[in-house]
Amino acid sequence: MKKLLYIDSCIRNELSRTKKIATPIIEKLSERYEVETIVINDLELRPVQAEENRRRAGGVVSEEAISLANKIKNADRIVIAAPFWDMSIPAALKTFFELCSLFHVTFDSDDKTCYGLCKAENAMFITTRG
Repeated sequence: MKKLLYIDSCIRNELSRTKKIATPIIEKLSERYEVETIVINDLELRPVQAEENRRRAGGVVSEEAISLANKIKNADRIVIAAPFWDMSIPAALKTFFELCSLFHVTFDSDDKTCYGLCKAENAMFITTRG
């Protein structure tokens, strides 16, 4: 069975209008996909700052970041649920994507361009505001 990665970035959990829309969609997709859920609220994410950037430049990346990046890379489909939050996406979701953006894992490059390594054929972004 193909794998669906559901990234739940609904800050208000069950009170979230975005989650109320996403839940039946995920339930329907679970008929065709094996669903793995990452709940951003459950992760203790820290933004990539200077020291983390130096470690990464030296090839030292946390096992957690590699594991999360591989989940993105290996998903056949990705669904992201995130509210329109303070005129953007939730900061924790942005941090999640920064942590998962790993050279030779989720993207690579050649002399001319960068290219993604994720095998997902489809991605869906579910959001609400106001």
